[in-house]
Amino acid sequence: MDNINHSSFYTYSKDNTLLHGMFWLPKEEIKAVICLVHGLGGHVARFGEVANFFCSKNIGFVGVDLRGHGKSHGKPGVIKNLQCFYDDIEQAVKYVKRFVGEKVPMYVYGNSMGGPLALKMAIDNQDVFKGAILAAPWFKLVKQPRGLVLKMVKLMGVLMPNLTFSSGIKSENFRTSEEMQEKAKSDPLAHKQISARLFCKINHLGKSLLNIGGANVRFPVIIFHGEKDRVTDIKSSIEFQSKYCSDTEFVPLSNARHEIHVEAESGFMLNRIVDWILQQGCCEVVRFESVEAVNV
Repeated sequence: MDNINHSSFYTYSKDNTLLHGMFWLPKEEIKAVICLVHGLGGHVARFGEVANFFCSKNIGFVGVDLRGHGKSHGKPGVIKNLQCFYDDIEQAVKYVKRFVGEKVPMYVYGNSMGGPLALKMAIDNQDVFKGAILAAPWFKLVKQPRGLVLKMVKLMGVLMPNLTFSSGIKSENFRTSEEMQEKAKSDPLAHKQISARLFCKINHLGKSLLNIGGANVRFPVIIFHGEKDRVTDIKSSIEFQSKYCSDTEFVPLSNARHEIHVEAESGFMLNRIVDWILQQGCCEVVRFESVEAVNV
């Protein structure tokens, strides 16, 4: 699109892991920037249409493929600790600020596994992020491992932390449209791999955020969840909103499955996000003509 600066870039995380990222910035003026944290097996390029929409509303969009995802380096589904993911996300923020500066409001958008990661980033960096947008966040799963199975997974996370297995989630659980299901299946950069350690860490993070305490959530949060989601539990999103309702909005989508941004109700969600961001207030509009990606 002629009115959008869009490019890929490469940068390094704190431990020198090579990361691939993408940004979309409106050419003439910018009111805010959204930093994406994608879900398990996903990558930034899958949100291209979402990014273009936000840019049409003068809102920029940036993200990196988390290590082990997309074009970034790392074994799929394997993580030493969650701090590695937080460091990856931080690089996306630092990168885009080279172009937009410090005055433009920054929001973090977490999808699925990216939901709890994004929320934790916002809690720990309230001077950076003005608010959090969560889409089908992994607070709890619909099919939550319990009892002996959960104990075995935890043991594997200690004894064989880098051993991966398939999540086993079928494409039809993510997307309603058969066309979109086939598109997801044919994506060469996507995967369904997860290690026991990564599962345990994300599972624990999601549950802990439900009990983080209202004093720690001092920023606006908006949560979207499909009522037909077969992956992450919509009840856990409702639980979060009920505990931190003072500045948290919950928006159920009656016909959406897990990947809301490709569902029929995606347009409603994206427009609601724009309205929500504008309600928070924006800085004086920043104007610039063009930017060029710089690999760092």
